[in-house]
Amino acid sequence: MRIFTAANILTAGRLVLFAAFIVAVLQERAAAAALFFAMAWGFDAVDGWLARRFSQETAFGYTFDKVVDRIVIAGGLLGLVWRGWLPQYSFWLLAKDVALIPAMVQQWGSGRRAAGMGWWGKFVSVGQGVSILWLLAEWPGGAFLVGVVAAAGILTAGHYYFWPSAVGTSDKPTLLGRS
Repeated sequence: MRIFTAANILTAGRLVLFAAFIVAVLQERAAAAALFFAMAWGFDAVDGWLARRFSQETAFGYTFDKVVDRIVIAGGLLGLVWRGWLPQYSFWLLAKDVALIPAMVQQWGSGRRAAGMGWWGKFVSVGQGVSILWLLAEWPGGAFLVGVVAAAGILTAGHYYFWPSAVGTSDKPTLLGRS
């Protein structure tokens, strides 16, 4: 199993950037925290591209990337809300991730790789990061943006993980079991 690929090293670098984000939050350096968050979140697009471009896709890398994605988004929100830099309603941005936990645990427990949500999942992930940065910048319409992204996340999760097994069109494990 290949672990030390360029993509996985970049994913590990995202964890280092996230650690720098935490330090900036603890030191009440909002601009630095925003920069480190933007980098840790933004490089998510690059590590996946590297893996595909250079044929470095591995089961470890896929899972590592998903875990780091959740750490950056959920941990970032937690730190920013804790510091009082984001309103508590911003936790709605995690609706998709919380809804998917049972389905992902079931898939990982079955030895299968958790299925992705395609371009809609990427759209929601981008929306999560943009929403956090939008709220940090204190631009108008933040609550509306959070609501739209949370709704899109819940609908996307439902479409990819709940609906197929509910109507019997899926052979992969989902929250409601195999169809």
